[in-house]
Amino acid sequence: HKKCVMTYFAHSEGVRDFCFSNDGKSFLSCGFDKMVRLWDTETGKVKESFPLKKIPFCILYHPDDDKQDDPSNGKITEL
Repeated sequence: HKKCVMTYFAHSEGVRDFCFSNDGKSFLSCGFDKMVRLWDTETGKVKESFPLKKIPFCILYHPDDDKQDDPSNGKITEL
């Protein structure tokens, strides 16, 4: 039997998408609450939250390691 190891709570509405960084140490999530959240995978804590103008459909990290900057530096793009 599989066992739940950790549950992540922060979005006030349903989660639409999530994406892990290449090293697996963090992940981004976006939801119907029009928020992007940057998580610490190991602790389950939200490191940063970013409001959006619209409900996002998906979220992605840049595939190149050297371009996976911390999104708090202003490098979140809404398309």
